[in-house]
Amino acid sequence: MRRAASVLGLVLALSTVTWAAEPVSAPTAGAIPATPATPVTRGTSFGGSSSSSSLAQALHDAECHAASAALAAAAQTKRLDAESQRVQAEAASAWSALAPTVAGFLRLPNAQRGPVIAEVESFLSKARGAATEDSGGFETVTPTAPVGCAAETLPVRASSRSLTLPEVAKAEAALAALKTPFGVDASPVAGTPTTSGAWSGSQGVKVAQIPRGTFTMGSPTSESERQSDEAQVTVTLSHDALMMTTEVTQGLYRAVTGTNPSRFSSCGATCPVEDVSWLDAASFANALSVKDGLTPAYAISGSSVTWTRGANGWRLPTEAEWERAARGGQATVYAGSSELDAVGWYSDNSGSSTHAACGKTPNAYGLCDMSGNVWEWTWDWYAESRTGALTDPAGPASGSARVLRGGGWYFDASVARVARRYNFDPGYRGNALGFRLLRSLP
Repeated sequence: MRRAASVLGLVLALSTVTWAAEPVSAPTAGAIPATPATPVTRGTSFGGSSSSSSLAQALHDAECHAASAALAAAAQTKRLDAESQRVQAEAASAWSALAPTVAGFLRLPNAQRGPVIAEVESFLSKARGAATEDSGGFETVTPTAPVGCAAETLPVRASSRSLTLPEVAKAEAALAALKTPFGVDASPVAGTPTTSGAWSGSQGVKVAQIPRGTFTMGSPTSESERQSDEAQVTVTLSHDALMMTTEVTQGLYRAVTGTNPSRFSSCGATCPVEDVSWLDAASFANALSVKDGLTPAYAISGSSVTWTRGANGWRLPTEAEWERAARGGQATVYAGSSELDAVGWYSDNSGSSTHAACGKTPNAYGLCDMSGNVWEWTWDWYAESRTGALTDPAGPASGSARVLRGGGWYFDASVARVARRYNFDPGYRGNALGFRLLRSLP
């Protein structure tokens, strides 16, 4: 009885600890199955007998049950410690590897951080709290099973825990998501590949981070089909930006506006929206910004649109931002290659229709369809001449036509060149005209 009392006393003592592990419903592997928790008193009948041997067996079973419960709790705590330490180490490694990615997103206000990043941050905070608790000292108790009970002896850390096994698993899942990085390169070095990932806004838009820096805009005189308005100039962009990896799709446009103006609506939700004017695109940018809790970039009054430069909402890229993104730090003729068939849909391969986003190889920044599929509206009013070294250029203050870039499914390869410029009245709509948006980073 003394030994049973000591083990049962240990279980009662452990029950006062705030255990973070899941409830134990069965003893550990190899333990004798637990008997029902029936009070054991002298003279109680077991299996129709009141013999002393039956009573001794019942007492022994009670001891085994108590030891198994204590050992199972110990095993759960040990598992929690091991899993927590493993995931903390994994988090530290992932955080280091993804530092450029995370840094760009953590520059945003807390309410706009991605849920995946927030999940990992929460886990690390709790992990630090658990470590602080443990560093204050804790008692290590070793429950020992009675002779004849098949159970392993394990140390029990008798301390309160801040983490639970489900939380550890949740953090691990978040880390797995982070291993598919989004918007990687935050440095001003041109040409570093950038992959894409999910933005934290209401519609799950995928973005790539376009690094600030200096590049050459326009085409060299040796480029075939070069136009007179493609003179090369040196351009410096002073801010990173998050650009949609695809043109705005029919599905996204419908989700935000409730409508789908596309003439190729049968192409499907993942195909680019088209038949949209420049004014339609600006209005959509504001609507998406509102849905995502961002400050709209434009003040719109009829056909008059004013850009609020300090706003963090979605907007059309400037012509320089578009070309910087399309080039991806490379000197290829098209966005991602000097062979258009590899990266874009145009008159020779489109079958006279638009196609689903990212059906061709993305460029070095992870952007799809920057050459071909549909033309993309930019912010700038069109001007033929460009001279000197420019910083954050945004085109003339006024004009009669807005710049389009990228070419489309109906047009030949020459107009899908990265340097090719086109322009239309901002109210014009066509089934080869679409757009993509970006957001400025601080």
